Amino acid sequence: MISLMVVVLLLEVVVHLINAIGTTTINNLLWRILILLPIGPAQMAAEKRKLQTEYLAVRKEMLATSSQDEFAKWARLRRKHDKLYEGLEKKKQSFDAVQAQYNTIINAVRLLITRAPQYIIPFWFSREPMFWLPKNLFPYYAEWFLSLPKAPLGSVSIGTWQVSCALAIKLVSDILVAIATFVATSVASKKKVPALATHIIATMSLWVTFKSLAIFFGPLVIPRAYAYYQSQRTAATRHGLTPRPLPIRAYYGLVFLGAVSVFFALQALLRVPENVFTQTNSRLQIPADVLFNRLATIHPLSPADEALRARFVNLESRLLYLKYGPSVMADCVFCTSERSDMFFVYALPALVAPHLVNILAIAMATSPLLAGPWTLRWRNPTVLASILIAMVDLYNVQAYNHKANARALRLGDLDMFHWRANTLRLLGLVLVNTVLGTLMYLTATNRAFVEAPPAAVRVEAVNKSLATVIAKVNAVGILKNTVSRNSQLRDHANTYWTSEARVTQQLMEEREVVDSVNDALENNRIDVSAVTRSAHQYATNILNPWLAEAEQKAKGRKVEKSAA
Repeated sequence: MISLMVVVLLLEVVVHLINAIGTTTINNLLWRILILLPIGPAQMAAEKRKLQTEYLAVRKEMLATSSQDEFAKWARLRRKHDKLYEGLEKKKQSFDAVQAQYNTIINAVRLLITRAPQYIIPFWFSREPMFWLPKNLFPYYAEWFLSLPKAPLGSVSIGTWQVSCALAIKLVSDILVAIATFVATSVASKKKVPALATHIIATMSLWVTFKSLAIFFGPLVIPRAYAYYQSQRTAATRHGLTPRPLPIRAYYGLVFLGAVSVFFALQALLRVPENVFTQTNSRLQIPADVLFNRLATIHPLSPADEALRARFVNLESRLLYLKYGPSVMADCVFCTSERSDMFFVYALPALVAPHLVNILAIAMATSPLLAGPWTLRWRNPTVLASILIAMVDLYNVQAYNHKANARALRLGDLDMFHWRANTLRLLGLVLVNTVLGTLMYLTATNRAFVEAPPAAVRVEAVNKSLATVIAKVNAVGILKNTVSRNSQLRDHANTYWTSEARVTQQLMEEREVVDSVNDALENNRIDVSAVTRSAHQYATNILNPWLAEAEQKAKGRKVEKSAA
């Protein structure tokens, strides 16, 4: 027997397909299939087509006949035309009425097949669990929500499964639509569709995909993220740790990481490679001599500028210049515009160098020798993230379509990819270092991401605490022994406790104290029996070890006597 989960899934797929295709389209398709069958609507459609064919033939003949030269023939055709037109209109009205009637029936059947089961099946099987969740995977409120309305706690109800299927189907549909839109925009870009329209379509597709992902994964991710935040927030208290000032070694690591980040930020904002097109305010198709003559009026041409002038012999070289920048185009002696991949090979060391420097800086900043043991836990995740960023950066440069700038007729339409990518690359490294520095600070000061100390450290701390307690107890014992052995101190202690007992008795006999005690006892504000039980339990817990030891010794003496 087919599973109930599969039934719900197939039902949601059918409903989504109907909504995506449209009820009007489906009704028209079913009507066309219906009129092909040998039943009443098919006969009406055949009569309508026959009458329409005859009407068109008469109309064509009438239009070909002159109303002046052949008036009698034209008048006869006109009367026949009007008669056929009137009959065709009546036939069309009756045909449309039958089609509307069949559309009503089709809509009713469609609703009965799709919409009715959407409500009847969840209502009828509301107590049936679709599947059981792994134990302790979700908090109680999440399990309660997923089991609504009547499924057992810890399971997924049919209503939740139905909503999840609908969201998943919509997600897959939106992804397919986004892919189709991307392909369509790629084809459209080759047909010179305006860039703004292409960008708007792509942005809308990305937004639809993001919205679908958020709707589907949000209920799963948000509770886990909140629970993780709460656990990190209370981790320090749970492990008996308190926030502390920043250790000096962690301070050194943060200073080093900050210096590297400032260096990258200055590189991104101040040391920007020269762009001859923006420098001279020239468009891409400008002749090379005119371009560099304009540049010469700004500053004397350098050997690199002369090398660029020699490179700018065709449009492809200029497009590669916008992709790889001036240094690669001027310095690569074995690169040609016919082999554009050679420029990427030559630019590879310069692209990888900032990432390698940053990875080395991260390794040094998280080193126990420099920053202490608190930041070592962030080394591997940050290095892996840096490697991933480097791979994405290289792929972005390699996959960039530099020929897209060929259609730009104005300077503002050019995509200065090299300069934009260089700035984003360095600022991205600054962002990574900023996140790492924040994590290092929070960890070193016990404000977040606190881990329990190792077992050996905890055992050592407990031993130290026990040693301190034993030392204090021994000191108290020595002090008490000294007081008991010294007559003067003993008399002074006896005098103190005698005076203390007398003062306490006088206080308890005062009228206000007696009235307060009586009022508390009469109004049950003090549970004497509970206090008595608590005192008895406390005394028992203290005396039990000694009583057990004394009983054991007594049994031992009895055994010895019986043996003797």
